[in-house]
Amino acid sequence: MIIADTSVWIEYLRRGESGWAWELDELLARGELMMCGPVLAELVAGVPAERRSEYALRLRALPWSGLDRDGWLRAGLPCQSVGNARH
Repeated sequence: MIIADTSVWIEYLRRGESGWAWELDELLARGELMMCGPVLAELVAGVPAERRSEYALRLRALPWSGLDRDGWLRAGLPCQSVGNARH
């Protein structure tokens, strides 16, 4: 399972399958994506008020990551190698 960063979600919500965010669509289709509190809070805060409940409903359908502090530390470790691979 993968937790996508808020910036990836924003790119996906703005452009859909075009651009590099198409990978998120693939992860969603394969059921390999999960949501976490910080990303959910940032996404919902950035959505216009009239669309908030629609987005919240869709995002709540994703599997939930209830990580503790050590879990968040471990979750951040692969991000460095992914970021370096893209540059």
